[in-house]
Amino acid sequence: MKKAILILVAGFLLSGNAYAMEMSSIEKYLSDKKPDDYAATIYSMIRCSALNQYFSLVILSGGKKSSTENKFDKRSEKFALVASQLDSKMSGSEFKKSATMVFDVRSKTFDLYLKDGEENWIRTGSKFSDSYIDEDRLLCEALYLNNIKNW
Repeated sequence: MKKAILILVAGFLLSGNAYAMEMSSIEKYLSDKKPDDYAATIYSMIRCSALNQYFSLVILSGGKKSSTENKFDKRSEKFALVASQLDSKMSGSEFKKSATMVFDVRSKTFDLYLKDGEENWIRTGSKFSDSYIDEDRLLCEALYLNNIKNW
């Protein structure tokens, strides 16, 4: 099962879309997945973890160290923890092994958010407005408030 997740993630990361963006929105990714596809659920949580890590960096690069930055860091870690727990449970692997996989994929996904944010900045003057990154923000916010926050 772990190989299936990694293949799924690698395939998604390597697919491109309009405007030379590396990824498409989480919602688009999930559009053809079944509700019980736990690999897609785990991948979505990893994406949300990377996105919150990205927003924390954007805030830091703006010279603002605040509780908002800390909020994004905490959310990033919470998404990663839940993704690791779910992967460990569903795949039957040790938590440490699942956590390592989650953090590896999150790191690669974070790099793609960085790249796409810069591409979007050049195109629109914003790192995330008018792009899939803003769509992901809305989805991850809802997922966090409705599910992850109280996990």
